Amino acid sequence: MRLETEMKMLQAKMQAGIVKEETVGNASRINDASAKHPKLPHFQDGKDDLDIWLTRFERFAESNSWSRDKWSSSLCALLTGRTLDCYGRLSSEQAQDYDKVKQALMKRYDLTEDGYRRKFQSCKPAESESPDMFIVRIVTYLDRWIELSRTEKSYEKLKDLIVREQFMDACPEDLATSLPEKDLPTLERIAKEADLFLQARHRKLCDQTRRVFQNNARHKVEPVRLIEPEKRLNSGQRTGEAKAGVADQRLCFKCKKTGHITRYCTAVDSTMKKAGAGVVLKATEVKTAEETYRGLYDEGDGQSSK
Repeated sequence: MRLETEMKMLQAKMQAGIVKEETVGNASRINDASAKHPKLPHFQDGKDDLDIWLTRFERFAESNSWSRDKWSSSLCALLTGRTLDCYGRLSSEQAQDYDKVKQALMKRYDLTEDGYRRKFQSCKPAESESPDMFIVRIVTYLDRWIELSRTEKSYEKLKDLIVREQFMDACPEDLATSLPEKDLPTLERIAKEADLFLQARHRKLCDQTRRVFQNNARHKVEPVRLIEPEKRLNSGQRTGEAKAGVADQRLCFKCKKTGHITRYCTAVDSTMKKAGAGVVLKATEVKTAEETYRGLYDEGDGQSSK
């Protein structure tokens, strides 16, 4: 009888242990489920800084003891806009790796080694920034640039990084584009590759890249030779009678020269006088039985005036 009682008590304890294990397992699953939907604000494209936002996400995950293999699934629940589109373009294997997801997002927003280098070199204080806040932002850009370039934080390595960037900024454009593609680790390797590049093209380091702009034949503009228009002889001459750039082939019947007509000819005889709006009239005396008239007439129309 006593043995049976002890057996029942042992079975009860074993059942209690199983229930406890199930309770712990359920709680763990609940925690995992809550990790998939963290209580963090969604990323606002165009408003939030992705680098700062990801830093906050990582600190939140670490403080809540999330398993790192769950970070990616928790992160995707908070993505919107371009970040969600970038995440959707990853393969299933890449989407499960938080580091690869982060790398893809950073590259999508130009938060790369070169991107942080340009931010560091061109950053300016924002409207609401105080001096200490601006300095912190500059230091952040520098730290991220050094980190993404995989440069050790020692004097020699930092010196190499700065000298390398100065060299790239000063050398010809095509050389500066070619060298980073080879991932050269030291200044000696950079100098050697640059020398080979220049020797193959029979150039010097001081030579700048020549940019040749070829004209499109369909939009080629022929030069126009302008000819100074003739000077006005009187107020009646029209300026549009001869087009600039085209030789005037009109013949003057008075002087037998081209370039004008008889009306505007300057080679008239001394008996001719100019009158009116450019009309040349001839003066003569007309005598009658009673009076003598001095008349002006055009040789062409025969009109006269007293």
